[in-house]
Amino acid sequence: MKATMYSITKVLLLLTMLASLSSTQRPRMRSCLCSSLQSNMGKNVQAINFYYETTSCDTLEIVVTRKDGRRFCLDPKSKHGRYLQRKNMSTTRRSTTPATNPNVFE
Repeated sequence: MKATMYSITKVLLLLTMLASLSSTQRPRMRSCLCSSLQSNMGKNVQAINFYYETTSCDTLEIVVTRKDGRRFCLDPKSKHGRYLQRKNMSTTRRSTTPATNPNVFE
């Protein structure tokens, strides 16, 4: 009886190891928020959120929320995108106390 339990334990351990190895071999899925970009943010902007590079998404994403609640992604390489990045950098450098959400302009 002990030999059977020992064999079952070895098989389960082997299966667990194989499952963990196969999951590490899969390529990582890119899970960015933005799939399409706009170059102009227009008017009626309520908030702008910056999402910096992470392990799941390797690009800077700028998400603009309009006053009507609709959201879209602004191209960080566009004129408006570069301006907002400079403005965000200058406000975060000058600040000595942490804001409640430093990535949102209103």
